[in-house]
Amino acid sequence: MKKKIIIICLLSILAFFIGKTAYDSFMLNSYYSHGDELIAKIEKYNMERHTYPLSLDSIGIKEYDLGGGLIYKNLSFRYSCVGIGDFRLSFYYGSSFYTYSPLLRKWSKDLDLDTLNIIRESLFLEISKMEKQKKMRQVLRIIPHNKLRQFKEFSVSETDSIYFVQNYYTNNDIAEEGFVKRDKGTFSRIGRWKFYAKDGRRIIVSYEDKKYRKGIIIEEGFLHGHFDYFY
Repeated sequence: MKKKIIIICLLSILAFFIGKTAYDSFMLNSYYSHGDELIAKIEKYNMERHTYPLSLDSIGIKEYDLGGGLIYKNLSFRYSCVGIGDFRLSFYYGSSFYTYSPLLRKWSKDLDLDTLNIIRESLFLEISKMEKQKKMRQVLRIIPHNKLRQFKEFSVSETDSIYFVQNYYTNNDIAEEGFVKRDKGTFSRIGRWKFYAKDGRRIIVSYEDKKYRKGIIIEEGFLHGHFDYFY
């Protein structure tokens, strides 16, 4: 009798763990599936505007707090636009955070920020190499003089010119975009540039400091005190 009770207890425990495992798998798959739907909406917005939405209100999904919390199909997510060519969509389940970053193109448990910075550096080298090989088509648009005041921190004189530059891959996908300053026949990049890999992933490179002519890749933890320019 005692042996039978022990067997029943063990079977009950086993059934509990099997049931919990099945439930956890179902819930995670639900989060991934509905999260992927949100990601598709976010990327559609990005394709149309070349920027990620500051909040998901922009794509018709109401956030319930200032931290980007939202309910989508009865599941709780959190969204944030990182502001350096990246966003985070995350959810909490069990005892872990699961986060999606477009740089990784996948969901990650307990996201490693150092990995994202390594990817940024790799993409920068890849895009810069293609530019040096002249595998890009360039389009320049001069900025009207009445709009030059927004570039005043770059000491723009009456004889200087500012251009908005867009470089395209041979398939006409955008590769780079940003501003250059023309001073005595010399062109130099200014402000923050957007660099796009061929698969659409984006990084931001700063040319705000004259000491770093080759640019500084903006990574996690980069200071956000800067000017934004619009054209």
